[in-house]
Amino acid sequence: MTIKATVNIAKTKNRYKQAWPPMRLILSLFLLCVTFNAKSQSDSSECYALRVVNKKYLNDTLLLQTKLSKQGYFVLTNGVYDFVFKDKTYRFHRVFKITGDSISIGYVFDSIPSKIFSINELTAIKLWICRDGTVEFPNYIINNRQKYQLDIIKQKEFCALESLTTIEVQGDDIFAPGYYYLTSFDFYEIFRKNNEDFVKTGLVIIKIKRPRK
Repeated sequence: MTIKATVNIAKTKNRYKQAWPPMRLILSLFLLCVTFNAKSQSDSSECYALRVVNKKYLNDTLLLQTKLSKQGYFVLTNGVYDFVFKDKTYRFHRVFKITGDSISIGYVFDSIPSKIFSINELTAIKLWICRDGTVEFPNYIINNRQKYQLDIIKQKEFCALESLTTIEVQGDDIFAPGYYYLTSFDFYEIFRKNNEDFVKTGLVIIKIKRPRK
């Protein structure tokens, strides 16, 4: 019995010895995958943003957020803004991509961008002054180059705004695709329902039309 028990234990040890090399290989591959995945996430977390800074606060930009403040704000991928160029204003245009030297935009619900421009081509950004359906005068705060510095910078904290899938209307959630639109007050929700486009300006929803090309 003693001999049999000893043989069985020896066989068990041999089986573990044979099993260990593949297990070590699997563990090594797993750790390699985790390391690579973490590195990929770290690399992908770095992106570009358009920084709009009040020239009075060029040395005080640490408090910049995605919303308007006295220092300025960041323009982010997937956000909706009103862009001003020498020949035209592009209202309700979503940012598709920001690179180190260019920005691509298109109407908020378009699937592909309609304009790609360098930062030097951009004249200003307008922020709509509208609350609860009431448009004030003047209609916009204009962040132009006379008072603001516009530049593209690498960014890790703020990269992109999320899309919307539900919009709350009078206490009920409606399922509709949407995006965040920056105004002088806050981010408003722009959404599409039954092939019509709307912006929720606080308590009042306004129907908007696609700008003419």
